[in-house]
Amino acid sequence: MMDDQRATEDRQTTPVPVNSDCGRTKKSTRSDLAAKRKAAKVGMAVSLGVLVGTGLMGGRRTSSLHIWSGVSLIGFSIWHYSLYKPSKR
Repeated sequence: MMDDQRATEDRQTTPVPVNSDCGRTKKSTRSDLAAKRKAAKVGMAVSLGVLVGTGLMGGRRTSSLHIWSGVSLIGFSIWHYSLYKPSKR
């Protein structure tokens, strides 16, 4: 009986606050934005590298990888562009 009670107590969790940005300051938001910008740039560079590599290799095997790396380059480019939009005042 005691094991059942302990198992029930272990499963109970504390409630999570609804507001996800509680405690954040402008400084942490800027560093988050900088991290997102860096991730977008790295993603674009890797996608472009894979795109060039598969383009130079040619062949039927690399065709699908070449197409998907092109799609990912477009996606990372759109994300990169959206991170540099001027803020509305």
